[in-house]
Amino acid sequence: MLERLTVDSPHYAEAWRLYEASFPADMRRAPEDQRRALTDPRYAFVARAGGDGGKGVEAVFGLWSLEGFSFLEYFAVRPELRGRGIGTLVMRDLLAGSASMVLEVEPPHDEESRRRISFYEGLGFVLNPFPYLQPPYGPGKQAVGFLLMSHPGGLRAEDFDRVRRRLYADVYGVARPLEGESLPT
Repeated sequence: MLERLTVDSPHYAEAWRLYEASFPADMRRAPEDQRRALTDPRYAFVARAGGDGGKGVEAVFGLWSLEGFSFLEYFAVRPELRGRGIGTLVMRDLLAGSASMVLEVEPPHDEESRRRISFYEGLGFVLNPFPYLQPPYGPGKQAVGFLLMSHPGGLRAEDFDRVRRRLYADVYGVARPLEGESLPT
């Protein structure tokens, strides 16, 4: 069962622990920034809970409903439950409710990143070739080099620029390209 969480939800603390354990510090927000994001009606912090014999949170994701597309900011499944199809079930539900979706992935530099890309490709996502920097999540955090994946189909350069600008403004609060980032031509 998917549950949209607030800080007062029974599964919030467990979902937050899974989020923190699943992503390095530069790839996640601080708790106070998460509480601020939860006040934005376009953002949902969601847990899949109650499966696995009712033993708590199985997966967690952050989803933004933006102008023209949804943005899957992050997605994590409890490590001991990976490979059981939970991620695929959750993603199929998300895709059924979204005309267009975008997410960030690490470039395919090792086996884990290649497996992650393959997982999303199996769901119909396309890896876009344009370099992309995820802006820093806060002071003392670094920008992270990613690629964008999109569903359905790939992004043209002008679509990529529109999506990047929307992500920067609405999700990360950045109004212009990051230092050293070039736009596709």
